[in-house]
Amino acid sequence: MNTPHIVTATANSNTWISLLHVINDGGTLAGIGVGGGPDYHFFDISIDGTNVGSDFVSGTIGTEHTNNGIALNLPFTNELHVKVRDAPVASAVTKYWAAYVTDHSEPVHDEPERLEIVDGTEYVFRRTTYAKPGGQSYTEDRLVRPRRDAVVELTSDILQLRTLSDESEAVNVSGSVNLIDTHMSERQAENAVQLRIGVPGRRSEIARFQVPRIDNMAPFHWEGTLPRTHSLEIATELPNYADVPAGFSVI
Repeated sequence: MNTPHIVTATANSNTWISLLHVINDGGTLAGIGVGGGPDYHFFDISIDGTNVGSDFVSGTIGTEHTNNGIALNLPFTNELHVKVRDAPVASAVTKYWAAYVTDHSEPVHDEPERLEIVDGTEYVFRRTTYAKPGGQSYTEDRLVRPRRDAVVELTSDILQLRTLSDESEAVNVSGSVNLIDTHMSERQAENAVQLRIGVPGRRSEIARFQVPRIDNMAPFHWEGTLPRTHSLEIATELPNYADVPAGFSVI
């Protein structure tokens, strides 16, 4: 029985990472695409062990509602492998997706989620085994998510410049940083966490400040001068975390 599937995940990597790997079954890769996130996003596709498209590129305008995809309808007989990467920098916002159809469908075994390290960051993967006629089976290996997230939340996403006594202008930025580990129930603690304010998706820097320590969650407050613009973001810079930014405007 032909069965449709869709895989969606965040890569948070500017090196190749496996999004989807089907082994020992045929079907059709219907389409690929990205949702949200700035800059450029790349796909690498192999069909039955042969690379048929490296560096398929898709760009977005960077809003969370953006979705950009392409219909492919590429048939495969025994193996499908789709890899993805961000450029020029890793994005914890972008969602990659791949839609495909397999010739057989009955799931018979879900393995426990496993952790793998890709370019210094841990990721969660899941493998499912499906039944085929004659006692045979095939496997689907898919990316689930980065293991750890550092999520910035703001008390307001529209900030207003105010005039100080020396006639300079300043803005107050307040919020919190939340550390999330999907595979640990213990508290997550980090010291001297850097926060960067800049243009979404770029490693440009307008301002930087530090939160001395975060135990799972910590509030922050920063005051300084920022340009009037509808598009800025604030994000952490933590190794082995997906740095999930908060966007805001200055009026």
